[in-house]
Amino acid sequence: MRLTAMPLHDATRDLILLNQQRLSDVELNLQLEANNEQLEILAKDLELEKGKTDALLSEMLPASVAQQLKSGMSVDAREYQEATVMFCDVPSFQQIVPHCAPKDVVMLLNDLFTKFDRLVILQKAYKVETVGDSYMSVGGIPEIVEAHCEIICHLALGMLYEARNVTDPVSGKPLKIRAGIHSGPVVAGVVGAKMPRYCLFGDTVNTASRMESHSPVGRIHCSESAV
Repeated sequence: MRLTAMPLHDATRDLILLNQQRLSDVELNLQLEANNEQLEILAKDLELEKGKTDALLSEMLPASVAQQLKSGMSVDAREYQEATVMFCDVPSFQQIVPHCAPKDVVMLLNDLFTKFDRLVILQKAYKVETVGDSYMSVGGIPEIVEAHCEIICHLALGMLYEARNVTDPVSGKPLKIRAGIHSGPVVAGVVGAKMPRYCLFGDTVNTASRMESHSPVGRIHCSESAV
């Protein structure tokens, strides 16, 4: 029997209509629950990805600077009256590259720089950047500390020691590095919006770089200001 064939005020008709309404409500509730579960999953995934992004940003920038950027604040360049900058590199790197596969070169630098990264954390210094075989670090930035020169000198000694635990793939001997250190005023700031970088500027940086390039192999070349 069709519903339209029943009298308008028939009790059976009312029961059928009520049952259909309840079925419709149940179906709607099930759909809403499914949508809510999907939204919860998406929210958790979004929070997870946000955590990864925040962690990556904190690796690229000092924690205080990263927090400012995440809060939507602008980060102004800051001048530090005293800091100690160090550059170190692998003098034999240009001889290593032609005799090794690119993958082996990457593995070599990754092994070496991973050891350096641990030392930076241990000495409470700050890793600024790596370019090729060059590793740049600083003491007294972004957190001001009086013993910035001592921190970097200890870091340099540790790097010389750790480099010996890495084998030169060409000579088969322990890898040798060199380092240059200089202390003085430095300006630090964030450069770039899409790929922000924490950069250091000033004569102190340039002098530290020159100290490295003129350093004998296996030695630490310090300027008078860093002694």
